[in-house]
Amino acid sequence: MLPTKKFLQPCVSSSYLMLRAFVLLLSCFGSATQDVDHADYAWKNNPLQWHQHLARIVDHRFSTMDNLESFAREAKLAGVSALMLVGLQNISSCPGPWYNGLQLCEHINGSYPVVDGTLQRWRELREELKPMRLMWWMNPAYWSVQGSVFQQAISNPMSDVGKFFSRGANSSAQCWGHNPNGTQGSWGSEGAFKGVMSSLASFCSKSYADYMVDALSNTWTANLGFDAYTIDISANYFPDWMGLKTMCHDGMMQCTAGDGRAGWANIMQRVRAAQPHVVQSGEVYETWQDLMIADANIGGQGRDTFHVVTKHAVFTGDVAGVEAEARITGADAAVVLCHLHPHYDGKQPGGCPSMYFRDNTPTIRNPLLHRMWVSLEAAAGIVSQHDFDPESYCFAGEEITSTTYNGCYQCANPGAWYNVTNDPISEAPSLLSAFFEHRVLNRVALRTNLNLTITRHGHTNASRGGGAIAYLKHDSMGPNGDAAILIFNPGAAANVTIDLSMLPPALLEQGIFPYDLLTKLRASRPLAKSYTVSMDAQGMAFLSGFSLGVFAPRKGKRKNCRADDRYSRVAQTRALQGCVLECASDMHCENIFVEAADMSNATLLSAAPPVTCTLLGSIRDPDTRCEGGSGTLLRRLPGARSGAEKWKP
Repeated sequence: MLPTKKFLQPCVSSSYLMLRAFVLLLSCFGSATQDVDHADYAWKNNPLQWHQHLARIVDHRFSTMDNLESFAREAKLAGVSALMLVGLQNISSCPGPWYNGLQLCEHINGSYPVVDGTLQRWRELREELKPMRLMWWMNPAYWSVQGSVFQQAISNPMSDVGKFFSRGANSSAQCWGHNPNGTQGSWGSEGAFKGVMSSLASFCSKSYADYMVDALSNTWTANLGFDAYTIDISANYFPDWMGLKTMCHDGMMQCTAGDGRAGWANIMQRVRAAQPHVVQSGEVYETWQDLMIADANIGGQGRDTFHVVTKHAVFTGDVAGVEAEARITGADAAVVLCHLHPHYDGKQPGGCPSMYFRDNTPTIRNPLLHRMWVSLEAAAGIVSQHDFDPESYCFAGEEITSTTYNGCYQCANPGAWYNVTNDPISEAPSLLSAFFEHRVLNRVALRTNLNLTITRHGHTNASRGGGAIAYLKHDSMGPNGDAAILIFNPGAAANVTIDLSMLPPALLEQGIFPYDLLTKLRASRPLAKSYTVSMDAQGMAFLSGFSLGVFAPRKGKRKNCRADDRYSRVAQTRALQGCVLECASDMHCENIFVEAADMSNATLLSAAPPVTCTLLGSIRDPDTRCEGGSGTLLRRLPGARSGAEKWKP
């Protein structure tokens, strides 16, 4: 719990606090309405932006509608952002431990292809679960030869279903499995080239693409209310994937150069034409280029050490190793990518990708510790997806056979894929709902690790390992430029003194009393260069109610920009968030020019690249004051974006 002695005053409205924060900015520099062609200053809600607010994803292997209702209701109470379902399609005729519920077997279109329950009952549950999102994890490419769809295709090769699969496959066309009945093969029921085979449907087959677009947009999204799809092995059917040329030598047949990713991207683009909010994730993406080719929104897979370090911090109060891991998760790099890469030009911020990490650790049973752990990772830009639990059970018996689904492939029981232990329930609604409710907490906001000192029992510790950590979050591309100071104190009760000297001096002079997004209580002292907050043991505080301004990326890529007033200086920092803070403290800075940073082939799990920024004065018309190039111009707006009031989670 948070210490009420420092948060005694009722929270004032956020709009009032934002207005106070904007007074200075409005007086500092010229009106944006004088700029030529300022349409890209307006705020537009992107239907895809919801995935940037996810804090926790939990997987559940479907068995019965009764079990789903119970599990899903508890997950919502626990603050789960999205429920990932596995194996709810009819797969009873296509058993296999490697398939593990991800395989396709019978038709997945129609009004209700779920193996249990009714459409009415499903829709009632879906409505009850909002705003929690629904995701479906499956492999949209391989169909077991045991199912009726493949048998239908074999019996009538020239039918629409028959054209799902690629014929005339030779040995070099095998793709993780032997070729059944002359069609291109894929994964077997017991692994690559093992067990009962499956046939690889081609994303580049017109009939199959039409089928999948109809199934996902109409059946699963419109009828059943699914918001996102996680693609097993991320549509990575192309030659030499991960250097494994012998496993899928020719890639996906019927696709140009054997690259199935572009075919799947075309399917998803057509789905989004009908359902604009549909988000795509995947099991294995290696580079940012992979996400772009597949038109995916959430990249990841992750690194186990991140979960280990953050859980260690929560359990022991030692946060010493958190930032060393957080900075190389790829989350900060995703923010830089969003700002600078031409692929996302004009789509910022809602059209940009975010990061997830698979969670293979036991569920934290203590609600307080669990909530802090999830929040700490989300604050660092990562949503944890719990898909394997070493302490949960996935079948009642002890014998694992090749024909029984168990979720325990190559694992002993206990230990379950997808059948994880649900997250713990404490308060209702869960404080984790703050990540959905507040724009500043989105995972593509700029993040700065703040210096702090900690005083416990009269002793001061200036070390980062002193038991607390604080982040400055700045939604610089958002509607209002909201900012927040997120404080995590997993150790004993302490006074945490945070260095806020990097904030604009004029902002600190306004006497802004921040309020806690979690408790809705206002602080008893205003923000200052050295700001002390009393924190209870294992306490969190998300202090907001102030803005650092909107820095809107101008559409188009440029170089050699010259300010109308000739003001220009190179920023002292090489971090993007540092450039923005430096401009925010400079009364002459109205634009930031950021040199291009090539990240296309960078691996997802890497630190944000250093950037070169030039702080510039007014630029009324970038087309006449800049040349065409590869850099990005960020316009520091004198207030909120037009239409900012339209923002919704």
